[in-house]
Amino acid sequence: MAAKKIKEANEEQPVELHCNADISPVWIDDVNIGIRDDDIYFLRLISELPEGACEQYKMMTNKSNLKKIINSLCSALKYYPVPDDKKNNDEA
Repeated sequence: MAAKKIKEANEEQPVELHCNADISPVWIDDVNIGIRDDDIYFLRLISELPEGACEQYKMMTNKSNLKKIINSLCSALKYYPVPDDKKNNDEA
């Protein structure tokens, strides 16, 4: 298992990341997000196959961690979606 030092966006100290070589990358086409009553978020990563949709991975996290994940994705893509209510105001 290889370890890699990464830096968080707002932290000066590097964080050691332990990579699991046993996990193979998979193609993901969709993500389903469910919210539990205790404010825990359940994410299901889905691949569309000829046989049908296949759940590849599922995870649970809290709102704060999910916001960090979403912000990291948006930052990497340089894409920040606009809320639907703001789109409607701009069109009027």
